[in-house]
Amino acid sequence: MKNASLILAALSSFIQCSFGLISGENLTLRSTGYSDRNGGWTLNETGYAGTYAVVPSTTIADFEIEVSGTMADGEFPIMDIHIGGMKWTYHVVDTNQVFSVYGFDLPQGTHSVRIELTRGGRSFKRALTIHSFKLIDAKTNTSLISNLDDEVNALNAADSYADNWRRGDFLLQLKHSNGQPVEAGKQVRIKLKRHAFNFGVCVNGTKTSSKWLRGDSDAIMFRNKVTEQPMFSMLGCDNGAKWRYNEKTRDVETYAYTDAFLDFCEEHNMRSRWHTIMWGDHDPDWANYFENNVMKKIIVSGVTHPPLNGTYTLGVERMFGEVYTAGIPNAMGTNVAYAIYRWKNPRDLSEVKWIFGQSTPRTIYFSSTDPVDSPFDVTNWVAENGATGTPVFTHLNNDEGDRQELRDEISERIDAVVAQRGHRFHEVDGINESSSASLVAKDFGTAGMVGIYDEIHQAAVNASLSNGTTKVKAFINDYAILRGVLKMNKITTATNPGELDWYRNWYRRHVESFIQLGDEDTVGGIGIQGHLHTHAPDEYGTGTRRITLSTYRKPLETLAVLEKPIAITEFSLDHFQTLNPPWTDNEIYDLVNKAMRIVFGNDQTTTFHYWGFYDPWDGDFYGLYEADWSLSPIGQAWRDLTTQEWYTEDVLTVDEQGEVLLTNAYFGDYEVSGENEFTYTAKTILEADKEKVTVHGEGQVAINISQATASIPEGNSIPIHVFLNEKPMSNIVVSVSVTGDHDFYISPNSITFRPTTWNIPQTIQIEAAEDLDLLHGTGIVRYTASGAIDAHIGVSEIDNDILPYDIWREKMFQNPSDPTTDRENDFDADGWNNEQEYCFGMNPLNGTNRDPKKPSTEIITDSGLDYFGIKYSYRTDSGINYFINISTNLLDWVDETDSMPISEGPFANEDGTRTLTRRYYKKTTEEPRLFIRVKATE
Repeated sequence: MKNASLILAALSSFIQCSFGLISGENLTLRSTGYSDRNGGWTLNETGYAGTYAVVPSTTIADFEIEVSGTMADGEFPIMDIHIGGMKWTYHVVDTNQVFSVYGFDLPQGTHSVRIELTRGGRSFKRALTIHSFKLIDAKTNTSLISNLDDEVNALNAADSYADNWRRGDFLLQLKHSNGQPVEAGKQVRIKLKRHAFNFGVCVNGTKTSSKWLRGDSDAIMFRNKVTEQPMFSMLGCDNGAKWRYNEKTRDVETYAYTDAFLDFCEEHNMRSRWHTIMWGDHDPDWANYFENNVMKKIIVSGVTHPPLNGTYTLGVERMFGEVYTAGIPNAMGTNVAYAIYRWKNPRDLSEVKWIFGQSTPRTIYFSSTDPVDSPFDVTNWVAENGATGTPVFTHLNNDEGDRQELRDEISERIDAVVAQRGHRFHEVDGINESSSASLVAKDFGTAGMVGIYDEIHQAAVNASLSNGTTKVKAFINDYAILRGVLKMNKITTATNPGELDWYRNWYRRHVESFIQLGDEDTVGGIGIQGHLHTHAPDEYGTGTRRITLSTYRKPLETLAVLEKPIAITEFSLDHFQTLNPPWTDNEIYDLVNKAMRIVFGNDQTTTFHYWGFYDPWDGDFYGLYEADWSLSPIGQAWRDLTTQEWYTEDVLTVDEQGEVLLTNAYFGDYEVSGENEFTYTAKTILEADKEKVTVHGEGQVAINISQATASIPEGNSIPIHVFLNEKPMSNIVVSVSVTGDHDFYISPNSITFRPTTWNIPQTIQIEAAEDLDLLHGTGIVRYTASGAIDAHIGVSEIDNDILPYDIWREKMFQNPSDPTTDRENDFDADGWNNEQEYCFGMNPLNGTNRDPKKPSTEIITDSGLDYFGIKYSYRTDSGINYFINISTNLLDWVDETDSMPISEGPFANEDGTRTLTRRYYKKTTEEPRLFIRVKATE
């Protein structure tokens, strides 16, 4: 059998509403796109358009949106609608459709509205046109839209998101250290100790003699302040985690400083981030040697410039701090050399010098605020300097031996950082500034960089499995995304009307190229740098230093569409007060306060990391603390938000069940302590997807395991890693047992943890022995110990005794050698071939076409609304996979298996099959017609 398919159709009426709507082209918030000239706004690449909603008091709301889509690569566009922290997802076909949601709760406040064309599948060619949008208060039938892109709406929307979706209600089940419930009537104080959001700061240093590791008063004060909770929840290793400082001499690794940093973070229960695996000229000199040998030259041909009366070739050299020349004969027979002088800080230079030679090659120095970093930049540069023609790019003199040698060294670097230490930190920048500053990025290309990120991700997974901790996420990280940079000033909406936010969209495409080429988890997160230089003009080059809130909001909204964690990896203000008048303390406080609110109030952000901490130690950057250890204006803004505005502390009374209800609590780690004779402190993490948390008294050891479930192929075994959550007072003997299928075996059946080895994972092998049955057996492996909280893992056997079609045929037919019993034939002439009857558990002998297990469409009613559904039976004794496909025209099919949850069943039948019903997410009123296909494949 190769596949067996059944096509089922259902029809519905299509209702259109068209009153009181704002047109798509009038939506004030946009990342990209263009007007369709009929009042609509078309997104032809991943992006969004949106507005704000202002809700005077909590209400019931309705929205309606009219859209149409353009399919590409066999995929319809996917539209997400975000209102505050809520989200709705729709597939959009090529005809006008109206989607609506009636009667949803909308809290008081201002909420951002983001209508997205999402990446969805692998197609980047689809388009979405937003014709109109309506959002009303269902109680008063009044519009809630405030279509103004201003600071008031931006800040209020961020604050509303933080108020409503950065915290929740939690039922805390309180137990003593002996496991007994806390007595009713006792009072407990619950206070936030560490935010779930990563409010981070940078620890400055490169070696174990760094200032903060010393014993003087400043070092002691630094260590006390930098671990103060709840102000800080993450620490970042500054220069000390860069390749240059970890392997200055090739193959001589020096990770003593970074290990000391990670020890410090673990000792103080702080999350940590590693900056960075590699970074261009910040890598060791020996690595840069290889990079320079690999990245010899790019020749750009086919460009004509007026002074030369002919076509010449432009040789582009990207070497840090050096000038290289290339002699190229032009049309007049003279040699003209062109090279680019690439300063470490390209913004320092501002002029172009043309120098022409006759017989001897001469150097033409190019320097500009626009570093030539890509074919796109070169194309624009030659045009801006009066040249014409279409550049053709050719790489020359690449040394493949050096390339491979460098790539091998990169793998060694990944092993040392991620495979060996990835269980100890949480975020890592892979190739820092991969789009602009890294020579290796230019030579290996996007596919090569994706390969590096794939390797980082796999090393993180391996580190997680072997150490039982959450795997580190690898971030793409780049410069000046939060604020914008001068090199993009010349790209304006006047010349590129679709590029409403050019630089951030360029970065979004850069990230998308990684997502498109890699696996789903290759890109763990998106890093945004935000060094706000007080000596530089703003993003539009007007010379003003007043930074608007739209500057902060734009990149977050533009990149949020990719649905990856977003980290502000580097945020700072510098000391270069060259503008007159300089920033005042109040202005600095206000700027940082607003920046943090905008970031915390976005639905995809996870990290806000300040680059600089103690002013005397951090050189160019303002610290959070002054020289006398008083808070700077930056530190005051930070403290006021993390310890007051976004803070939870309460005193509650334990009820009869030994529980307390903590309401409106910000997500994070909490200290729970009793009063008088009842005292203990325990840590728990309150997260958005948790509603009930059990809190044990101090000293309660818990058994941890590396995974919650495991699937084991029959005849094989897998390792499960076991460790303790904290140091025990005495030896802990963990007994291991298994219940369920008799084919599961464990070895050994007990392990011992000592106070000196409690955090070293030990391994239990779980085996699924060979058997003769056809079942995928299941079981539970339990880990128990006196004086510790138990743990368990669910296991399942992947059976290899598959019942093939031929065995089924032998069982069902009296004469299985008869050709009419072959797969493609229909033995009982009921319209279903034998293979289909086999796959879907039907009877091939009844000949009536009334088989009760025949697949059928269903109308499923849920909360008074009707949805499309499909009912079918499937085999449990085979290796068949079942998929649900959707179509509106019987030509283009979309796999919707994952988006069609089971609404009924599965119910076991007596013949080894099961029957279930799946529900499609669309209501019957949303499609003029719909075809559903259930597909079975081996």
